[in-house]
Amino acid sequence: MVLLFAGFFGLMQVRNTYALVSGQLNSGNVTTYCSISDISCDLSSQGITSIATDTFINHTSLQSLQFYNNPISSIESGDFN
Repeated sequence: MVLLFAGFFGLMQVRNTYALVSGQLNSGNVTTYCSISDISCDLSSQGITSIATDTFINHTSLQSLQFYNNPISSIESGDFN
């Protein structure tokens, strides 16, 4: 019984518990997902539809961003300042 219990939980995948962006990513909500000191940030599958200008303005260490599987409809000039 103990082995079955351990095996079951060993197969479970742990995911982050952050709420989905589900809309515009902006300087007010981006820190929920990316600390200003992060060098990499994975924003994949967060429901991001747009990115506000200056969203990453305080993220001066960022070198890598992942946006896979988001319905982003456009990227404007200044979104990654």
